[in-house]
Amino acid sequence: MGTNYSPRIVTDSLVLCLDAKDIKSYAGSGNDWKDRTANGFNFTNEAGFSANFNSEGYFELDSPDGTDFGGVITNNTTCTVVIWMRTTEVQALFWHGQSGSQFLGAYRGGNKEYYGDCGSPDFYMDTVEKDNIYDHIRDGKWHMVEFKNVNFANWTSNKFNNYGGYDFDDGAVGKILIYNRNLTADESAQNFNALRGRFGI
Repeated sequence: MGTNYSPRIVTDSLVLCLDAKDIKSYAGSGNDWKDRTANGFNFTNEAGFSANFNSEGYFELDSPDGTDFGGVITNNTTCTVVIWMRTTEVQALFWHGQSGSQFLGAYRGGNKEYYGDCGSPDFYMDTVEKDNIYDHIRDGKWHMVEFKNVNFANWTSNKFNNYGGYDFDDGAVGKILIYNRNLTADESAQNFNALRGRFGI
């Protein structure tokens, strides 16, 4: 008899886990998106999740639905941010801190990688390193987006989406992970294989 093996996400050094499909992370109503690690870094949606929640396990991205945690998640200098999402937006910001100088992975016309006060991250989609963000993410399909070599040492707060006009007005987000170290290629593949079926990849 064969073995039914379903890979699990990497949990070593996981410091944030937000999952729209996990009822313990989002109960289906309200503005709180709860961290499933023991750290309790619970996020709040500025405009309200309920109207945008899909029971299949994701939130539609409508400006100004920024989600934020008003504190430090990790001060490590080498981190990995993983976001399961889809979008066709022409300009947006994946992650940012309270300061206007803290941002990660913004893209806009004429500026295909746009970072501030977080080192020089490497960008990956579905475990494959890409030369820039702008040319690859805006296809309207689900992807596992990764930023590796992220320096969070100076960040005082954290938010996904919506800052200074750079937000995802179109698309969806299902799961967000932050690790306080760089994931290896094998670990990235493990995460991808654990969740690709859920997102139809």
